Amino acid sequence: MTEDEIARTTEQPARYVAGRDLAIAGRDLTINQYLQERGPIVTSLFQLPPDIGDFTGRGIMRDELLSLLSSETDSAKAIVISSIAGVAGIGKTALAVHIAHKLADRYSDGQLYIDLRGASDERLDPSAVLGEFLRALGLAGRSIPDGLDERARLYRAGLSHRRILVVLDNAANEAQVRPLLPGSATCGVIITSRRRLAALAGSKTFSLDVLGQAEALELLRKICGPDRIDEEPAAAVDIVTLCGFMPLAIRIAGARLVQRSHWRIRHLADILANERQRLSALEAGDLEVRSSFALSYDNEEADVRRLFRLLGLIKTVDFAGWVAAPLLNCDQSSAEELVDRLVDAQLLDVAGRDAAGETRYRFHDLLRVYARERLADEESPESAAAGERRLIAAYLRLAERSHLRQWPAGLRPDVRPSPRWP
Repeated sequence: MTEDEIARTTEQPARYVAGRDLAIAGRDLTINQYLQERGPIVTSLFQLPPDIGDFTGRGIMRDELLSLLSSETDSAKAIVISSIAGVAGIGKTALAVHIAHKLADRYSDGQLYIDLRGASDERLDPSAVLGEFLRALGLAGRSIPDGLDERARLYRAGLSHRRILVVLDNAANEAQVRPLLPGSATCGVIITSRRRLAALAGSKTFSLDVLGQAEALELLRKICGPDRIDEEPAAAVDIVTLCGFMPLAIRIAGARLVQRSHWRIRHLADILANERQRLSALEAGDLEVRSSFALSYDNEEADVRRLFRLLGLIKTVDFAGWVAAPLLNCDQSSAEELVDRLVDAQLLDVAGRDAAGETRYRFHDLLRVYARERLADEESPESAAAGERRLIAAYLRLAERSHLRQWPAGLRPDVRPSPRWP
């Protein structure tokens, strides 16, 4: 079948286009007529997971997304695509599903939802996803073509002029989602990803951050009940702070308090205050902060993972990107590239610029704890100590240069010589 033949999916008989028996009672039908007469399985088009009853915060971003996806479109306008990016556990899926439920009236023909498993080794193939979507639209398995391009064209034809919202959760990259985008401006798309999908033309990206303290406390209050929180307000503040104001961690902490109704809130706060057991304490049922981080970490190449765990040696709140070079014992250019890859993977945040114009970076509090776990488990004590010595040598070199700029005569003669990072 030629591309011209496939492109005429809304004009040519369905049996001819797909190369399958798509006619009804011996009549040749277009794809849209076929879908209409066979009837999409309407219930299967409402595929959203349930909304979260205790959804909290995100007011500004929620309003922006609702406004963007509720805007009136016509055939001359492009499809509205929104992308929500953020670190694991930050609440991307919860926000996307919440928004999608709010838009049910706007997209009255239904919602398609799929977890693309982009952060795992079991990420879904776009062709397989299109097969699922086509079956949801009412096509029998034998009516679905084999090729990715053919499936994508048939999918777009099936969504043509329909008001359908497509939610693509946990996307790995742009290549995974491009074939899954509808072509009709009557449709909308919400994508969530741990990476910013900057190369996805026409999409608007929203970067999701942690909750504010008031929002974090409100979420904990909804999970545990107001009476319990009001009895120990200071301990509740400590818990959400030690959770790094991350929704997943707060939800797990709240679940543990519900499970252990005899615990005082201060008891859990004391457990979380111990960094060595913090991530182990943030497990409840099938929810686990550590495993969520591990999906992002394990997906990176060896040199990126090594930099991530060596950065756990740094005790300051934030740091300049140049520290990666002495930690890895490599050149500055290579080190900066690896730092950027950690940022792309949402394993490191940009904290701003310092007075010297250097970009500053920082870990989310729980990611710093995870980096130190990986350092202890995967780096030998000798290797970690060598990296720390090189970092100290780099700081000494920097201090020495600063001193010589202020006092060109040189250093005091009693300053002990020690290694310097070149």
